[in-house]
Amino acid sequence: YSVHKGRVKNIMPYGAFVELEGCTQDGLLHIGHISQQKIEKVEEVLEKGDTVWVKVVSIDADRGKFGVDMRRVRQSDGTDMDPNNALAEMDAQKKTNREKGQGGATGSNAIELGAVLNTTCTRCGIAGHVAFECFLAKGKG
Repeated sequence: YSVHKGRVKNIMPYGAFVELEGCTQDGLLHIGHISQQKIEKVEEVLEKGDTVWVKVVSIDADRGKFGVDMRRVRQSDGTDMDPNNALAEMDAQKKTNREKGQGGATGSNAIELGAVLNTTCTRCGIAGHVAFECFLAKGKG
């Protein structure tokens, strides 16, 4: 992940292509990576020729393509607002999960907890719960 200054080269319904200095290929700035708020049209925020600060968030070396994001880069000076890439990593994981059909914005999987309470019930003698939670010895003691 690295921050670069770029120029909007072309606008499409699904995003914009941004030219980065020193790169032969333009980066795709997806419409969902332009603003923290949902936008309907790229033209609401960007125009062809605009100078923007973007963060490279994905690289497909096999196809020679890369994706950029401007949501977490301060546009006035290029400051990276996610320097540890925590939010970028979370976005990448959500995308991977959606592609695999494992939840994301469209659903979620149940979380299975493997924790066992390290105690023994004084009512029934079974490990893993306490007397006030006991379901076997209701009404006893």
